[in-house]
Amino acid sequence: MVLNKWTRPIFTILLIIIAIILIPIKILDDFYLRPLIFAFAFFAFHHSMLKPKPIPGLLLSILFSYSAYFIGVACSYLVSPLLDVLAQILPISAIKMEILIMVCGFIAMLSLYFLYHKIYSKTNFYKGLIFMSLAYLLIPVLVEISSYFLEEKLLTEFIILFNRFWLIIVGFSLSYFLNKYFRINKSIS
Repeated sequence: MVLNKWTRPIFTILLIIIAIILIPIKILDDFYLRPLIFAFAFFAFHHSMLKPKPIPGLLLSILFSYSAYFIGVACSYLVSPLLDVLAQILPISAIKMEILIMVCGFIAMLSLYFLYHKIYSKTNFYKGLIFMSLAYLLIPVLVEISSYFLEEKLLTEFIILFNRFWLIIVGFSLSYFLNKYFRINKSIS
């Protein structure tokens, strides 16, 4: 099977979706498995693009995935007081938690891109940053469309949908961008 700029991102996302479907949400949350699933799924189809050898590359991929996750979590402690102040000025108190989750998810995505950029094939950092940021805009749209079909719009359902779409969109966009550049880079040299 030939992996190209389209099949790698698709197979990466399929592996993430299968893991999300097979592993119950309680286990995903209790054992913080989302970063591990992302790291393994990404490594499974992109190991040939690593700068280091495969085993250190896998360990770095896992470490960087967890680092980005915990950067996003730590961000919530910094952004939450700012949103509290903003909620006193603007009428955003009803959607404050959703804004917090989206901002922290964006920072986690940026840190994941920055860290993975260090261990995977060379890419144009700024083009990737713009591409990833634009792709991230799909997440709130998809969450909103999906929540439209839910009977009750609870914060827990928003978080579950957000986490799933975050894994899928960030995984696909990161994979697609790295593969697109990797293909061009290989054809030049």
